Amino acid sequence: MASQGRPELPAPLSGLVKYIHEHPEIPVSQILGPYHKHEGYLRALFAQDGQNPILDNPYVNTLPLFTEVSELVTTRARNPALETEEERSRYIMPLSDQKRRKDGSPAIVASLAEFQRNFSIFSEASLAEMDWSNVVAAGSSIVNCLLPIPEEYKVNKRKLRQYFHEVFCPASDVDLFLYGLTEEEAIEKIKAIEEAVRDTLLKDVTVVRTKYAITIASHYPTRHIQIVLRVYKSISEILTGFDIDAAGGAYDGAQVYVTPRALASFITQINHVDLTRRSPSYETRLAKYSNRNFEVYWPDLDRSRIDPTIYERSFKRTVGLARLLVLESLPTESARHTYQNERRRERGRPELDYDHWTWRENGDMKQDHENEVADWYPSDEVSSYHTFSIPYGRRFTAKAIERICYSQDILLNAEWNQKPEKRKVYLHRHPAFFGRAEDVIQDCCGCCPIPKTLEEKEVAEKDAKTCISGKVSFLTDDPGRQEIGSFNPVTEQDWTEMAYIGNTARLFQSIIDGDIQSIHTWLGQDGFDISRRDHTGRAPLHFAVNVSTTEVVQCLVDHGARLTARLADGRTALHLAAARGRVDMIKVLMEKSLENEEIAQDRKFKRRRIDVAEQEVREDTSEDEIQNTRDDLDIKEDDNNSDAVVVGEGESDDYEFSVTTGSFAKINRIDPQGDETGMKEASEMGPDFYDIDIPAWDIPCSPLHLAVSGGHEDAVRTLCDYGADPLLPVQFRLNRVKTDVILTLALSLKLPTEKAKSMIRLLIELGALSSQADTDGITAFHRFVTNNSGDLLDVLVACDRSNVIRALKHIYIPDVRTISILHTAIDHDDPSLVLKLLNAGAKPDISFDMWLRAVKLSPMKHNLGTLRENKRLYRTTIQPLLYAVQAENHQAAIQLLESGADPNAMTPDSYRLLQGDEVYDVATGSTVLDVLDAKLLKIADSLDKAKRNEGSIASPRPPRTDKFLEQFPPNSYQHFYHRQALERQKWRFESPLRDQEHKQEMAMDQEEPDPEIQRLEKLASGLNDLREKLVFRGGQIFKDLHPDFKEFRTGRRGFRLNTPSSYRRSPSVESGKICFKGDKNFSSSKEDEYIELMEAAWDGNLDKIRSLTLRTDPDDNQPRLLISVQDDQYNCPFSLAFFRGHHEVAAAILDIIQTKCPEDPAFAEEQELQATAEAALLVAAKWSLTQEMIYLN
Repeated sequence: MASQGRPELPAPLSGLVKYIHEHPEIPVSQILGPYHKHEGYLRALFAQDGQNPILDNPYVNTLPLFTEVSELVTTRARNPALETEEERSRYIMPLSDQKRRKDGSPAIVASLAEFQRNFSIFSEASLAEMDWSNVVAAGSSIVNCLLPIPEEYKVNKRKLRQYFHEVFCPASDVDLFLYGLTEEEAIEKIKAIEEAVRDTLLKDVTVVRTKYAITIASHYPTRHIQIVLRVYKSISEILTGFDIDAAGGAYDGAQVYVTPRALASFITQINHVDLTRRSPSYETRLAKYSNRNFEVYWPDLDRSRIDPTIYERSFKRTVGLARLLVLESLPTESARHTYQNERRRERGRPELDYDHWTWRENGDMKQDHENEVADWYPSDEVSSYHTFSIPYGRRFTAKAIERICYSQDILLNAEWNQKPEKRKVYLHRHPAFFGRAEDVIQDCCGCCPIPKTLEEKEVAEKDAKTCISGKVSFLTDDPGRQEIGSFNPVTEQDWTEMAYIGNTARLFQSIIDGDIQSIHTWLGQDGFDISRRDHTGRAPLHFAVNVSTTEVVQCLVDHGARLTARLADGRTALHLAAARGRVDMIKVLMEKSLENEEIAQDRKFKRRRIDVAEQEVREDTSEDEIQNTRDDLDIKEDDNNSDAVVVGEGESDDYEFSVTTGSFAKINRIDPQGDETGMKEASEMGPDFYDIDIPAWDIPCSPLHLAVSGGHEDAVRTLCDYGADPLLPVQFRLNRVKTDVILTLALSLKLPTEKAKSMIRLLIELGALSSQADTDGITAFHRFVTNNSGDLLDVLVACDRSNVIRALKHIYIPDVRTISILHTAIDHDDPSLVLKLLNAGAKPDISFDMWLRAVKLSPMKHNLGTLRENKRLYRTTIQPLLYAVQAENHQAAIQLLESGADPNAMTPDSYRLLQGDEVYDVATGSTVLDVLDAKLLKIADSLDKAKRNEGSIASPRPPRTDKFLEQFPPNSYQHFYHRQALERQKWRFESPLRDQEHKQEMAMDQEEPDPEIQRLEKLASGLNDLREKLVFRGGQIFKDLHPDFKEFRTGRRGFRLNTPSSYRRSPSVESGKICFKGDKNFSSSKEDEYIELMEAAWDGNLDKIRSLTLRTDPDDNQPRLLISVQDDQYNCPFSLAFFRGHHEVAAAILDIIQTKCPEDPAFAEEQELQATAEAALLVAAKWSLTQEMIYLN
């Protein structure tokens, strides 16, 4: 561009303001056209020909803002009402009517003095003593103070401080840029700036050096002062490199200079998208200036093509127009998280883990305002474990910031953080140096290990992107630049690629039809992306595997379809093929995957050979010789095996600073330590081959799990042939912590019986184990017992005998309980299942050795101690025989006895008593025989009661007759209350009579004994049979087994809760009493008065109500009666008056309640509680009264 000649301008820069004002009929964007070309010309000169005489003018692309024509800088407001819908849709983050300035109103502050006043308040006068020579403040800190301030905040300095620090730009910094200096002079200038700030501020000051800047920090509300570590030639070079139109303003202590782009932005409140200036944080900075009342305009935006799924993707990996649109609708992380969870709930997907949220320093205002990215900063990544940002907020003093820097440095370089699984080399990582300026410009470590091996150098190169070492260095020019501010330019197609839906309808229809010829034609088009997704997030390969033929899948794979691309729930094409059981498709995908893996490994090997060769000859050879070495290795730069292909297999968000404001060089490297969210998006990049056991995201099933669940045996065998692991379980995680596990063998439980048998045989053949246990310690065999799958257990015993024996000996100990397979079988009340397990080799008793092996793998392992302590813990185990008796499963108990179970097993409390421990509410021990006798006694008692009640009808005491109501005056509150109570008692009296009559009729019709009696008799017979066998095998009661034991006699025995005496009984109907509640000071003397109050409400006697509730007791000065009192039928004075139709009285009761509610928070607790109850009644009553009035009207 520099060779094309300098473009002509319609007016000199100094006259641009007047020219725009004199041509209101010409759009500002049209006026600025030549100036944009002129700026592009200068950008090329700054990059390629820095010594050009044109650049000797330090203000070559800027104009002073505050001159005699400053009042002509007025707003040209757009009128959306006059625009077409299509034109309005091209604006992103459009301004509301409240934020849009009126046409013709001032676009900037009135004078330089007003700007300087604003800047002093904004910066807390921290730069008041600074020498402004060779330094300017530029970017958002200047724009913040240039823009007009609402009238309500111009009242005084307090209001202005509130506006800048709380409303408009609470997290903005002051960015300083050095120009016209050598590096040595720049260092001295930094020291002078620090001294000036220290002399101005009363609070402590610290200086922090990070990768790209030196920051002077003090105490809130003093802003951070960031000095960019680059020396510029002039102010014009600084502003010309800014990527956002509105950011192009600089203040040199005496005047504000702006670029033509910035002037136009102030006038129109619009930032135009310029793809030649795009940087990694470009979209974030556009969103930042939208908060300063600048909307974004892109003339080529087509909202009808926007992909609705962009709002559900990982925001970290969303780039280009898609990122800008997401920031428009969901500007904060919390909003994005809430939206994604809502969409997940709509689709039946699990919510996102909170672990995906970035950890935030409490009180850090910079993290609360995510879009506050400096106009010069090279990346918009959020601070994480490996990056560092200086916090700003009320609690972050200079000392607190130093402590944070120190803690971060200690954390990154701690010995425990250098383990091989975390970091294979030992190199220092220093995110920041802190102290005084003269300290931080030096090497504050002094003992950083020097990388020597190739691996160390690779890690050091990666660390250098975020960490610092050695003395301070300034960013330098890259001679390869074409323009400043354009190190990551993109085409329109690149910028919109993620945001727009591809035109895939015809291709998808051809896939459905299986039309190979049409698919070949479609894929042969120039620029067509074979992995372009439709509006549901499906790539063509996903769609083909779901609905089409193997030939179509082969065609897509041959044309380079991305194998590892995932659906929204994390399934790949291989998952879909496995779920369908399509062996042919699985083979197509896996063969291509193996081919890609071989290519990737070959690239990696060749890349390693290149690096080793270059390392050996770099010190003593020239670049030509190094290139010859490459040629000897048969690797060419433009070949598919070039370094660029190896390193840049996918895209990355890693960028190098490109030596000028807003300029960035992209480094295509894959970060293996990225977070889980990033790894999800990484499926669209990196080597394109399968980890065959890779799980999906929402339901973490591998392709093998889906094939097993679908009963597709051929697919299972094929996947295992390609290396799938049949022992890998389905592992659910929450916040990266394993929660639940489903074993592969257990997945067959949901299949039809015959299909499950066949699948079990296949999985056992392929290497699955019935003795494999999940994280809870439950084996696959135990899961089958839990499911009571007797037929499947036979298959397991026949196919995997040795492992079944191991599983039968395994015990599950989730807590203090001990659960064996026999315990689970007993719960099913299936004698055949218990017998099957015993015949298979299950032990009828749990021995100490079995228990000890199991407890070492359980959560109870921390309770293990000495042998004596372990045995005390072991005796809390309930043996299977005792468990069967407690469950009244006499058949299982008999089988256990016949298999050799101990007939004298005791309860855990019995062992504690024998050890001398006192057990609550237990006086003596119990053996199996004691428990069995207690069961028989209880059954005999229940059987006796059932027989006595059979055929007889109880005769409850009849209630009073209606003559009882004659003692109360008719149409009175007391008559109404007792009539309701009498009807309830009649219902309670008649209900059991009807039930017993019904049972008697049923028994007479069936002429059969009561089924409950039959059940008890059968149970008693079985338990008696068990008792005989138990005694025959040596079973004894506890007293006979331990005749020397003396029973404990404690005063605590026999204590019972919830006895009838523990409740206050309501007065019966016969007593004629009314129970009132709500007055904690209620006494018998108040009962008649409360009845009188209720009668007054019933009759609508307002004077009586007021006399009873508003007068006070002369002794304690408390209200005599509470208006909120209720009887035990939930009647209160308000409800009685309201439902009797005395609405005026009801309203007056509400007024009484309101006057009695406390307004003084210092009221005594008792008054407050009572009045709070009345206040609650007031709210409910007002609502009821409103609804009734609406109904009556």
